[in-house]
Amino acid sequence: MLTAGIPINQTLEFLGRSSGPALGEVYLDLSVKVSRGNYLSSSMKAHAVFPSYMVGLVQVGEQSGSLVAVLGHLADYLERSLTFRRRMQAALSYPAVLLTVSLALLWLLSYSLLPAMVPFFQQLGVELPALTRFVLWLTRVAASPIALLALILAVVTALLVRRQLQEAEDDSDLRRRYDLALLKLPVVGALLEQGISARVLRMLSLTGLLGLDLTRTLRLLEGVADNRVVVEKLVRVREDVHKGCTLSQAMTNQQLFNRAVQAMVHVGEETGRLPRMSELMAELYDQDIELSLTRISALAEPLILGFTSLLVGTLCVATMLPWINLMQGLV
Repeated sequence: MLTAGIPINQTLEFLGRSSGPALGEVYLDLSVKVSRGNYLSSSMKAHAVFPSYMVGLVQVGEQSGSLVAVLGHLADYLERSLTFRRRMQAALSYPAVLLTVSLALLWLLSYSLLPAMVPFFQQLGVELPALTRFVLWLTRVAASPIALLALILAVVTALLVRRQLQEAEDDSDLRRRYDLALLKLPVVGALLEQGISARVLRMLSLTGLLGLDLTRTLRLLEGVADNRVVVEKLVRVREDVHKGCTLSQAMTNQQLFNRAVQAMVHVGEETGRLPRMSELMAELYDQDIELSLTRISALAEPLILGFTSLLVGTLCVATMLPWINLMQGLV
């Protein structure tokens, strides 16, 4: 709409009326403030929905007179990020559905079918086999008040920890320890680090296309990382660059990302094609993440099926054994 010559306040008003209630109010508020002569970037700061890097890029566009171009590049960046996120959700959706159905089936067999048969066999005087008694004991333990209380306490604790993390300041020790623990998780930590690397490199490419100086670029990258450990490294990289180091040297000094990224950044600096090299590395990271998640999904499917088949088979045997004993007693 901006490229068609429509004023920005009218564009924001249109977005406000065509978006959902929550986001629509934000756009309408921006439209009113811009109509009164406020800068778009300063108006965006009043709304937490806009991350700091987005506000910073809009401010760069306002100061350089290239706001339309900046918003176009930012829209491409957000569209690629959203597309990638949807592909990841699609890759993990089938194992999640499979696990949910499997758990529902297990609940039906263990809590409904098997306990309902116990009074029948007790009336006939049939002794329940050891496996059947063990499954019934597990069912009673899982349905006991103590187990339910433990489950409730676990859920409440998880919600409180999550709320504390959301309310924690970015520089808090709790947030840093949490982010560090995430990066050290097996498999998941590597995927998170690759995702952070892809976001940072793609934003580095975008800021390079816009002609931002390196110091300002690194400040914007700190808002994209969304991990306190990586942010601290970016801060130290910015300090090294301010002292005269090249970006690749500073990244090597602070061990930011792996050697492949450091080498590609160095090549980009030497050839004057840093934005292109950064975008290339971001695309490679996206492909690696998608491939890794596809492999995890393909591996999780037979594991879930095997685990569920084992549990269902055990429940079926525990259910059938009393009937077999009953038949043998009749014979």
